[in-house]
Amino acid sequence: MTLVTKSTPRMALSRNQQGQISIFFSASLIVLISIVAFVINVGLFVKAKINLQNATDAAAFSGAAVQARQLTKIAYLNWEMRNIYKEWMYKYYVVGNLNIAAVANPTGSTPMDFRLEKDTNVLSGEENEDPYNFPAVCIHLAGSKTNICKRYAIPGLPEFGAYNLPGAEEASRAFIDSLIGTKINDCIDRTRLNALVTSTWAYNVLTSASEVDSTLAGQGPAILADRQGAWPKAVELAIRMRNLEYIVNRESQPGICIQTGNGTATNCTRSIGDVEDQKKAGNERVIKAFYAGYRNLGNHIDKEMKQTFTLTELPPKKIKLGGQNSASYLLVPQNRVTDYEKQYLDLKLMMVNYAVFYAAMIPRASSDTSGACDVSKVAIPVPGYPLGFYKNPDLVTYYAVRGEAEFVGMFNPFSNESIKLTAYAAAKPFGGRIGPMLFTQREGTDYFTGRTDNSKYRSVPYIASLDFVGTRIKGGNGATLPNGKFTPGTPLPINFDSDTPGYFWLKTPQSPVGGLGASSQGVQFGIPNMVYEFEDGFSNAGYQESGSQIHIIKPADGTGGDKNMGLFSRNQFKAFKGSIGGIVTPDALKQEIQRVRAATTYEAANYMIPTPFWFNKENDVDSFGWIAGGKTAPSPNGTSVNTVDIFAPLYRSGDQTDVLFETLDSVVATIFEFMRAQRNGIDKYKNSLNAGARAVYDMRLVVANSGAAGTVEKYAESAAGISDIDFNQPSTGDSDQIPKTCKSIAGQFLSFYYGDPALYPGQYVTNDGVSNGCPVPLGTMLRTYFASSTSASGFSPSHYRMEYSFKEDNMTKSPAGKLGILSAYMPGPWTGVGDDGRFTSPFPGSGISELMRRNFYSTKLVPLGALQGGPGFSESATNLVIYSEGNLVKQQSPDTTQTDFKNILDGSIDVNSIKY
Repeated sequence: MTLVTKSTPRMALSRNQQGQISIFFSASLIVLISIVAFVINVGLFVKAKINLQNATDAAAFSGAAVQARQLTKIAYLNWEMRNIYKEWMYKYYVVGNLNIAAVANPTGSTPMDFRLEKDTNVLSGEENEDPYNFPAVCIHLAGSKTNICKRYAIPGLPEFGAYNLPGAEEASRAFIDSLIGTKINDCIDRTRLNALVTSTWAYNVLTSASEVDSTLAGQGPAILADRQGAWPKAVELAIRMRNLEYIVNRESQPGICIQTGNGTATNCTRSIGDVEDQKKAGNERVIKAFYAGYRNLGNHIDKEMKQTFTLTELPPKKIKLGGQNSASYLLVPQNRVTDYEKQYLDLKLMMVNYAVFYAAMIPRASSDTSGACDVSKVAIPVPGYPLGFYKNPDLVTYYAVRGEAEFVGMFNPFSNESIKLTAYAAAKPFGGRIGPMLFTQREGTDYFTGRTDNSKYRSVPYIASLDFVGTRIKGGNGATLPNGKFTPGTPLPINFDSDTPGYFWLKTPQSPVGGLGASSQGVQFGIPNMVYEFEDGFSNAGYQESGSQIHIIKPADGTGGDKNMGLFSRNQFKAFKGSIGGIVTPDALKQEIQRVRAATTYEAANYMIPTPFWFNKENDVDSFGWIAGGKTAPSPNGTSVNTVDIFAPLYRSGDQTDVLFETLDSVVATIFEFMRAQRNGIDKYKNSLNAGARAVYDMRLVVANSGAAGTVEKYAESAAGISDIDFNQPSTGDSDQIPKTCKSIAGQFLSFYYGDPALYPGQYVTNDGVSNGCPVPLGTMLRTYFASSTSASGFSPSHYRMEYSFKEDNMTKSPAGKLGILSAYMPGPWTGVGDDGRFTSPFPGSGISELMRRNFYSTKLVPLGALQGGPGFSESATNLVIYSEGNLVKQQSPDTTQTDFKNILDGSIDVNSIKY
């Protein structure tokens, strides 16, 4: 019998519910899987975004590191510009004045005294002191019996009156006139020698042995004539640095990817291969930035994001900073000024009008003596001398980029589409210096003035002016020289009158001392000076006396009014001079110049100084030294010297294309424009020498009325030796006259400075020509030099050859000692480094210890939002950089506070919408 189970309603219901639970479970499983997939996908996208951000950070850091290396090179070359200036000042202040007792033995603590010994009239007993305390080159050659460079005057021959003996008076007169004529000729010859040496030190251009006889250096004694003069060398280096600045300012590049046209990279406009094929040194930045990002994304297997990676350099605003006369565009080709907008870097060139003196022996006549030669200190103008660059704080050097890549993910619901990821990053160079700002070009002007901001008179020890009012006239019974007049013994050029345009010498701190413009005052000049080293207790008072805004040298009896300004400080001058003295040999001169070119602690505090490899290795510095090679044997004064060639193109050569100067002709044309702009100052110089020549010529009247009437024409010859103008013309037209030949000081200099046919043909060039004694013009020699080969003169169109001197003894100031040369940004305690700059590993027994002191630009990542503005640069308040890691104490006055830098990120980028 079969058992039958009775079905109840509850049992039927349970069987029906089992199907519903399966459906619910299946639906829940789908949701759960979707959630897991979503979580995994989000995680993958987050990881991809992190990877992209890391890659973009690496790109920004790498690009800024390129900027740091470029700025470091520029900073080193800016220090080299100071070395050129130091060498010039050593020749001028020391070598050219060894006849001065205080120069030969600078003991004591009073200010330096560059005056010549007193001139004593043996007949009247009158003593005339040299009233002007500034150096003037006077060369006493070994072997000469009498050193005429020591005294303020060369005594004349006495006039004894008539003899009343028939025949004897005529013979005696003829003999005395012959002696007087010989003395005057000797004075003229010595004047010419001093002028040639002084000109050579300022303007010498190295040339071939076959051409040297027709140059200024070939016509004078070969004293350091084997070295390039200060002006042409500084101009060449300034042009090279302009090209380096142009490379740094390589325009920002959009949309760079590994390969265009592959259908995956977004916003890509150029392949990195195309960029690499361009022969542009400025492309190093974007190339290294791109590959730094590209290589941080995956590998040869996982290369989805690598293949789609696109890098865009976020552009700073392009800035136009004035015209041709702006300090930002000095020595930029005229045809490039309009289109050269700067994005990353602006260098301002400090162009200063200097004049250096030599001792000219100018004849003076009186009723009781004839043939006396007074020493008049005559200047040679060096207009537009490139003293150095400073980095314009209105433009901040930084590097910002955007990285983009396509990512699909594991569970992308959009099977045919990838998702674009975007990341931003920025970095900038830190901790170097290109400067200091010794002179300034104020907003809205096209000329330089001295700095007088907040009692920080930084310009004072680098320039001195002259005031002739009160000069005593020799033999004038206490009478003084009227303003705008000349008498033998007075320096030339003179200030013509009280009207501002007549001033040759710097009148006030705000007078135009450099630049291509001159306002209503005309170009004005000053005597070069410099700070060489810190002194004990050095502070603002080490630059100038309290309250001094300009160093004006006035005529004085004795040493009253002398000031400790730069090399006028006996302590500084003693350190600057070194051990040179007595009979000076060429080898001794060479060694002392090498010594003085070595860095000092003052320079380490104001410039960035390279170091040799052996020094960094010897001191466990964590970086390689910039100067390769081993330690060379030091000279007797302890100086070791290396030669290094630095990439700094002068004009386009080979396949290098991104330079401002395309050809040699464009370099010469730019220098010629630079020289033409100095015409106002050169004309002032010419006019002043014409006035001096007229004053000497008029002494013929004194001679004619004395017993020495037979020497009248000798005084005319002496006047023509200053400037051989037509003295038969009215003196009112002297300023319009051009010297007739190169036999005169004025004629020789004008023919040398403006004699190239491309400058002012027929206006300043005499009719003599090189074949009749005129020197080869400066412009002609520069053109020849720039076209020469490396084998001929050490010149290269692509590299600058630096003679690097190193003297450890210069770095003796505490607390850093010899390591004080490493004076750039250094990590500190907040970044794991001790106060001494040494990093020691925290792990016991590791033994890792490195010195983290630096002398180069470092690189750091910075917030992108910080590039929208800056805390401000206030020259009058702190002199800190515009972008600083620390707090700035801002000047509160709105007329001196700068609230933004100018090259902020381009306004088309909404930085505020970017989420980090």
